[in-house]
Amino acid sequence: MRSKRARARPCSFVAALCACLIVPSIASAAVNVYSTNSKGGSVSAFSVGAGGAITQLGTGTITGTSAASEPQQLAMSPDGRYVYVVNDRQASVSRFVVGPGGALTQLGAPVHTSATLTPEPEPDAVVVAPDGRHAYVDNYWESAIVAFSVGAEGALTKVGAPVQSDAKNEHAGPEGLAVSPDGRSLYVANYQGGTISTFAIAADGTLAPVGQPVTSGANTASQPDWVAVTPDGRYVYAANEEAGTVATFVVGPGGALTQQGTGVTSGTSTSSKPNDLAITPDGTHVYVSNHQQGTISTFAVGAGGALTQQGTGVATGESVFSGPWGLAVSPTGQNLYVANTNDGSVSSFSIAPGGALTQMGTGVQAGASAESWPVDVVVSPDPGPAASFSASLAAAGSASSFNAQASVAGDLPITAYAWQFGDGSTASGALVSHTFAAAGSYTVTLTLTGSGPCAALAPFTGQSAYCSPDPASTTSSTEIVRAPLPPIGS
Repeated sequence: MRSKRARARPCSFVAALCACLIVPSIASAAVNVYSTNSKGGSVSAFSVGAGGAITQLGTGTITGTSAASEPQQLAMSPDGRYVYVVNDRQASVSRFVVGPGGALTQLGAPVHTSATLTPEPEPDAVVVAPDGRHAYVDNYWESAIVAFSVGAEGALTKVGAPVQSDAKNEHAGPEGLAVSPDGRSLYVANYQGGTISTFAIAADGTLAPVGQPVTSGANTASQPDWVAVTPDGRYVYAANEEAGTVATFVVGPGGALTQQGTGVTSGTSTSSKPNDLAITPDGTHVYVSNHQQGTISTFAVGAGGALTQQGTGVATGESVFSGPWGLAVSPTGQNLYVANTNDGSVSSFSIAPGGALTQMGTGVQAGASAESWPVDVVVSPDPGPAASFSASLAAAGSASSFNAQASVAGDLPITAYAWQFGDGSTASGALVSHTFAAAGSYTVTLTLTGSGPCAALAPFTGQSAYCSPDPASTTSSTEIVRAPLPPIGS
């Protein structure tokens, strides 16, 4: 039997117009970090500052119906508007709306995860599909997966009947969940069963098993605790707590999995107790929390999804007894955040281009005290740029100027400003000028493109969206260009 109780569970303006102009930096939209505090019965919000450093906002918001809810995993909607938390002791899912600055407010009553309406199911994980239309929760003691549709204001409604995580093992004990980037497959880590199950996701969100569960690691005593998918959907990784390894799976037709080898040791030995893992937005590195050794392991992803550990792990928190658990990588791929269960803190790391980690300080307290026992952590997605511009219009035949400096960047700088002036002409840059040949009404359109992984795709690694659904932003305005005044004396 698992020991969850004992274990406690991040100016192209024309020269004439800008020769003497100093262009201010474009404003950046807020990105936040959230942690579940198991012993504190709360969820904490953190603001993200320079270099990825975090500051807790308040002392945490109670989740469930009381501080005895013992929240475990959490998930965020792909658009960054809602946070979902599973309450282990109360067998429910709480829904929070993200307010100004990242503060959370619980919406409505928690939704029970079992038809029995008893606390025995003990849900551990919640994930949201990449299109934001469905969510999934596991019930550990019932060995069942519950599907929900996501409605107005993020409200959850059960879809169909719970599905056994392993049809041949009623004691499979599911703990980890991950949805494929295309939203067609759900992967389940069966802790007690030592396997990974695959389910096909139908259009209505209901689940159907794909083949038989696949052993994770060398045997069914591996006890996989968590599972994640690479952003391209080609590989799945599982953290095997008892075996002390990370298993690699290749995704085949219909989402079916084939294990490669029998797992790679995480940390310095098989007693490292790996619990959680996170994948960078570009899919080049995997980070694993070694709960027993108080470290984070870094793995490079090679050909065929093969993992190679870089070093033997970096210490997190204040000591080897920090008990790292949940992990999250920022949308930029430049920071890693870790929930240190035993320390009651969330640590921040900077990520070097080669994947190496450097800790920033010794961690920031999560919840109201150092006894909060943070278990999981999630980072809000990059909202992408938000287009905005002002115009200084001149008469037809003279240069009008357009200023997009009020546009808001996402988590990374804006790389392209594309203008269309409604008369067939185009331009690029934050500050531009344009001469309309004739008087009239023109629809001026500005389209922005962000940078980093979000500019090319919307990476999704099973639990979290790194980018909002639309990585570009467009805005339009109808501008009235007057005719030139007649010459004086005419």
